[in-house]
Amino acid sequence: MTDSPQPAPSQFLRIEAAPEHAGLRLDQFLARVLPGHSRARLQQWIAHGRVTTLSGASLHAAAGRIHAGEVFLIQPEPSPASPASGLKPIAMPLDIVYQDEDLAVINKPSGLLVHPGAGRRDEPTLVHGLLHHFGSSQSLLPGAEAQRPGIIHRLDRLASGLMVVARNEAAHRQLASAFAQREVEKTYLALVHGCPRPDHGVLDQPIARDRVRRTRMTTRNPQGRAARSEYRVVESWPVPALPGGGFSLLEVRILTGRTHQIRVHLAALGHPIAGDRAYGAPAVLVPASATRSRQEAAVPKPLAEWRGRKLERIFLHAARLAFTHPRRGDRVEFTSPLPAELEPFLRQLRLLRENS
Repeated sequence: MTDSPQPAPSQFLRIEAAPEHAGLRLDQFLARVLPGHSRARLQQWIAHGRVTTLSGASLHAAAGRIHAGEVFLIQPEPSPASPASGLKPIAMPLDIVYQDEDLAVINKPSGLLVHPGAGRRDEPTLVHGLLHHFGSSQSLLPGAEAQRPGIIHRLDRLASGLMVVARNEAAHRQLASAFAQREVEKTYLALVHGCPRPDHGVLDQPIARDRVRRTRMTTRNPQGRAARSEYRVVESWPVPALPGGGFSLLEVRILTGRTHQIRVHLAALGHPIAGDRAYGAPAVLVPASATRSRQEAAVPKPLAEWRGRKLERIFLHAARLAFTHPRRGDRVEFTSPLPAELEPFLRQLRLLRENS
């Protein structure tokens, strides 16, 4: 037990260990369920008695092993004010779908990093834009990490779509807890090479960092972190002449939030996302010439203009986000249409059906 004053229960995050967490060190477990916080910061919380059991006993051993079903109460530290992060606000256009005193929902464009990271310290990020838009003395963005004010979850740089950011500490705590407890619904649209069979399935391969190519993730390491995605084929365009046998538009729901989760899961399924050359997608959408076989010359006319064309982003878009509002308690839902640079590809594919 600790002699320090105990905070009110409303200040705690309540986190329950799932079966997949059994045997992990306490700091490893917290890093997995609270991805918006660094492991070093979580170890500080443990050392300072900010992680307790339901009975109120403080846990001070980061290396202690946990059991499935254990419930922990975590009191996050108040974050420093955003200006102290050393980040300079940068004016940039932000597509703000919704905002109130507690949160904002942003439609992130492809090509924009969410926050500064290793090797990209000088690149403008969404955080820089948020600081310019919200970072006045009256409206500071919260966050446990100085480089990630307001950030609760992330979206790949080359992907686009909806993200929620917190505008105060209470909202940050409750939204972080909702993500950790898998209470946030996230639905993506992805155009993939080929036609998955069956047309609906669940992908649950664990995900770990690739030991050779460190910027990539892999499903080939059985010691990876549990990851679960569900896909449904919305439309398919079988074209035997194309690499992969055509294209399919998928709706993907993620039940966990691992790095590159959708990209690596779909690649492991044998259907990489269009434009995702890092995970095995062809360099061009349609071969420039029929050098491999005569069959490749039989590309349908609506796709002929794609010969030799590269997609300068990945065809992955966070189209729907639903969660419980941290103050009001009602369920809120936001949707985002495909960005303008992706729509022409679907229009051309739909012409195949009209011309068949």
